[in-house]
Order: sequence, then structure tokens, then C-alpha cells
Amino acid sequence: MCSKSPMSLSMASPVLEDPCISNFLSPTFKVKKSEGEKPGLSGAILAGGESKRMGRDKKYIEIEGKRLIDIAIQKLMLLTADIMVVLHIMEKPLWKYPRSIRLVRDLYSKRSPLVGIHAALFHSNNEKVLIIPVDMPFLPVGTMLDMTKYIHQYRVVVLKTPKGLQPLVGIYSKDLLPMIEEQINEKGLSVKKFLNLLEPNELMVYKVEDIDEWHFKNINTQDDLKDL
Repeated sequence: MCSKSPMSLSMASPVLEDPCISNFLSPTFKVKKSEGEKPGLSGAILAGGESKRMGRDKKYIEIEGKRLIDIAIQKLMLLTADIMVVLHIMEKPLWKYPRSIRLVRDLYSKRSPLVGIHAALFHSNNEKVLIIPVDMPFLPVGTMLDMTKYIHQYRVVVLKTPKGLQPLVGIYSKDLLPMIEEQINEKGLSVKKFLNLLEPNELMVYKVEDIDEWHFKNINTQDDLKDL
């Protein structure tokens, strides 16, 4: 599996040569900052969950010497200069991070990915926000880069793999804030139920098939770590 291969994830490196990324399109696939950065796009990492199944805060877990939070930041740095890490409203960060990264917090005390998406849109400096979870370290940059092609055509672009919809990997529009606030306040915290409120011409489901499912694996439990 690609996780067994060396990963080059230095915060100082302008090119991410992770085999899990490069194998997505071709054996030599690379994304350089100058080629990948998208104007009008912010990036946000959802990192405010309780990590109950893991038993400790997932974003500080290391894979091959790199914390999950650092891996996620490195990937977004290839696509945008405006990157946020979304934390719970009461959380105090216990880690050092690049000065260019903004720490933002949920505006609701409820813990939910939808609350995190809301916070990312609220604090964003741009109209479009690429959302990723902190616990998907092998997510290919190539997938995210290709999804950005559709940001001006739809209000939301979300990922779908053979295992189903992955709404925490998506590009959301800032003008959705009122709808999300209504959903949180009155209708519940389900991201999928919120997406069902959108018109067909507002939502694009970006489907990926015939690739290694390992790319989209979430690290949720100790057993997931043992499988790496």
C-alpha cells in the first residue's frame, strides 16, 4: 500500500511528492504551488472533533513522523494561500503552526462537521472554501485540484467514492451561511440532510472510481493506525 512508501511532507518543500498523491494521475504526478493555487479559494481543515473512538486528539497523531494536522496543512498549501484550521469553540491549541495559518473556532458549542463548515465559511476571506477533514491523510491533492474546476458552476462540490458520499471533502460557497445556520438552529446537524436542501443545479457530486480506496481512508480508531 502507498502508506508504506516514504512520504516527503516537509513544510518547507514547495512540491508534495507523496506516492499516495502521485499515483492518482500518473507515476510522476506533481503539483507545484505556482500551478495549483486557485484565486478566490480558501482552505479549511475540520479539526475540532472529540476523537472519542481514537481516545486522543487525532490531529496530533503522527504517521511516519508527521502529524495529521501538518499533513493536511501541507496539502492545502499547494492549492491556496488562505488556510484555516477549524477548532471547537472552547479548544486551546497545543501545537505550533506556520504563521500563515489561521486558527478559527466554531460559533456554536455543538460539535458537528456542519458546525465546522459553518465556521470555515464565516471566517473565510474568499467566496469559496475547500473543506477537508484532518483524519484523511492520504487524500490526493490531484482529486482536490480537479474538484476546483467546478467551483464557479456550483454552490457546492462534494466528493463521492465507491463507499458513498464524502461531504467533508468538498468546496462550499460562503453565501450558504444563512441556510446552514437555519439547519443548525432548527433542523439538525446532518451535512447530508443539508445537501438535500440544495437544488440539483447547485450541487455537483464529484465521483471517483477505480482508484485505491486507501486514498480516502479516515483514521478514526487505534485499529486504523495499526492497519497503516
